[in-house]
Amino acid sequence: MSLENRISNLAFRWGSWLMYSPFTVLLVVVVLSFLAVQYTSTHLSVNTDTAELIAPDAPFQKKSPQLRKSL
Repeated sequence: MSLENRISNLAFRWGSWLMYSPFTVLLVVVVLSFLAVQYTSTHLSVNTDTAELIAPDAPFQKKSPQLRKSL
């Protein structure tokens, strides 16, 4: 049996399984979605502090205290 036939057979069996077990597919999708939301809520964060967004060793950051003194 050639590789193309094996892949075609596998795709046919996979499609048949999806067609005849929609509740299992739905359950898997719901569980994976729940896990994705849990992971995102615990591992993803956004830092909005503008002072930390700019490198402290940038040339204009080093000259910033001098500028503040002169104002």
